[in-house]
Amino acid sequence: MKTIRPILFGFRKKLTLILQNEASECGLSCVAMVAGFYGHRFDLNTIRRRFNVSLKGMTLSDIIDISSKLFMCTRAVRLELEELSALRKPCILHWDLGHFVVLDRVTKTGAIIHDPAIGRRHVTLKELDRSFTGVALELWPSPQFQRKTEIETFPVSQLFKGINGFKIALLKMFSMALCLEVMAILSPLGLQMIIDQAVVSADLGLINVVAIGLLLTIFMQAFIDIMRSIVSLVLSTRLAIDWRAGLFLHLMKLPMCFFEKRHVGDIVSRFGSLRIIQSTLTSDTINSVIDGLMSVSILVMMLFYSPILSALSIITAILFSGVRLAFHHLYRRATEDTLVYDAREQSHFMETIRGISSIKGLSLENRRLSAWLNTFIESINAHLKTERLNILFKTINSLLFGISRIIMLWLGAKFVVSQEISLGMLMAFSAYQEQFSSRISRLIDMSFQLKMLSLHKERLSDIALSEPEIESSLPEISPSSTFMSGNTLKVENLSLRYGDGEIDVLRCINLSISEAENIVIVGQSGCGKTTLLKCISGLLKPTEGRILFGDRDINDLGLSNYRKMISCVLQEDRLFAGTLADNISGFDPKADQGWIEECARMASIEDEIRQMPMGYESFVGDMGSILSGGQKQRVVLARALYRRPRILFLDEATSHLDVDNEKRINEVISEMRITRIAVAHRASTIAMSERIIYLSGGNITTETIGKEVDYT
Repeated sequence: MKTIRPILFGFRKKLTLILQNEASECGLSCVAMVAGFYGHRFDLNTIRRRFNVSLKGMTLSDIIDISSKLFMCTRAVRLELEELSALRKPCILHWDLGHFVVLDRVTKTGAIIHDPAIGRRHVTLKELDRSFTGVALELWPSPQFQRKTEIETFPVSQLFKGINGFKIALLKMFSMALCLEVMAILSPLGLQMIIDQAVVSADLGLINVVAIGLLLTIFMQAFIDIMRSIVSLVLSTRLAIDWRAGLFLHLMKLPMCFFEKRHVGDIVSRFGSLRIIQSTLTSDTINSVIDGLMSVSILVMMLFYSPILSALSIITAILFSGVRLAFHHLYRRATEDTLVYDAREQSHFMETIRGISSIKGLSLENRRLSAWLNTFIESINAHLKTERLNILFKTINSLLFGISRIIMLWLGAKFVVSQEISLGMLMAFSAYQEQFSSRISRLIDMSFQLKMLSLHKERLSDIALSEPEIESSLPEISPSSTFMSGNTLKVENLSLRYGDGEIDVLRCINLSISEAENIVIVGQSGCGKTTLLKCISGLLKPTEGRILFGDRDINDLGLSNYRKMISCVLQEDRLFAGTLADNISGFDPKADQGWIEECARMASIEDEIRQMPMGYESFVGDMGSILSGGQKQRVVLARALYRRPRILFLDEATSHLDVDNEKRINEVISEMRITRIAVAHRASTIAMSERIIYLSGGNITTETIGKEVDYT
């Protein structure tokens, strides 16, 4: 690694912030930011598909390798803090030993960095000294560098596909809103008529007629407003159901690696962006169109009364638009920070609740409280930034339009005195100006809100544009279907690595498992047993090789079809909020109570369930709070058996059971003629197998017949 030397700077361009979506892709985000600075613009979904990042994250060597593939030159340097200003910027800094950030520029009091995990921020010299490890990577384009845009955005129009009657409902809402606004325009004309004609001529009959007309207008406005609200409510509810159900279904079809690389709070936050998009694209958009049309209409009316006074309102609107535009970048950044910090706080809270037993057992309450308070205060501070800007916008709006109103009255009064306009015209113009001010303010605010929609589209794209698991063109197959002949399972040349440049976790695995065979995979912790089990069960996609079920590739068969014929009991399995019967049946709406009880008997949990006051209707929480570890494990096993699987995958599925219960369960399952593939460490579990697969270093080293092994 070279010592730092000064390098000439180029012209200053804007560095765009790209936040990481996955826990381990800070390095990838940094490369995308620097490449975008020089003209090759990426979004994370696109660059992630080109370069597979390991769950373990990236090293400096990985970043250099990716940068070279993007035709960027690199230079790794080791330097002191005071030498940062001599770096070619933007550059990548190694941060807190396990993180990467982009250095935008150095200031007198510190530096501006783009942190993929948090956002753009100013760090002090003290924080730089504490977090910067002294290693930096300069990047600049080579002659082969291509300036282009590779950004895949989520098409909002796709959300409206398949929704019948959407255009008609929008047209109804628009028509009714337009009627309301037209009626609102008529009110100032009535006011002018009363002042200039009825009052001056003392015509009480005309006053009564105008008053009754205005009263009828108010009742019609109320009726139309109710009808519009009902149509809007029905449409919003339908869109909420259709959009969220569709996105939830897509989320359920995403591969396991998607969930393993993300925090749960971040997924929840991105899913919530759909609600904001829905609200903005329905009622808010219609209101904006109406406000735009009415602003133009009202302005025409105002120009008819007085072009000079109208010009005052136009200038005020332009000034307010300029203020919003000047602060838009800050407002977008503050909103993005709010979403990020809210997601982090939510993830930390969920993690704490799920791990409450460990926290109490290790007396970590105060530490968790301190950590949660830090994330919560960061979230509050982010909200305060947006609220301060909202207060600023509101104050400036009040000042500008308030001053405009006073000047209008001052000039208008002069025009009345000079008899250029009547008093009634001034009062009508004042009412029109009030309507114009409120509508143009809403229109300006909503215009910038629509610009903010791109932020939520980007967040939603992480879910919506992620590739789902491969689906087969074959029709849906029921578990009892005779379409598949035999339950043999073959693994051919299976290899798996978690990222480009990583070593293989599994290497050239070849395995053949006969129907109803009971095999156990053994080996030291971390040798890849669970990973192999997840690959064979279709939960992980191998890098190379294939898995055959009944002489058919499971990808051709379809993972959903394949999973209907198997059941898995994994170490991380959990129960869901509901009754024991619900959990055993997998919340089957047509649950077979007799089969539920039979599965509980086979899992050796039936007697304990019957001893509970509510029996199978006993309620368990989402963490199975009323059950012991062994009881939870047996309920999960009963749930797996309920599906009548052809193959049963077991990952330490009986580790919490006593030997007698374990033996009874194995004997019962053996009678069912189910193919069993288990991962185990316990000698008693291994002893019940027919064949033992020894795994070491990602390879199958030996295979042994179970009865030939001495377990004493």
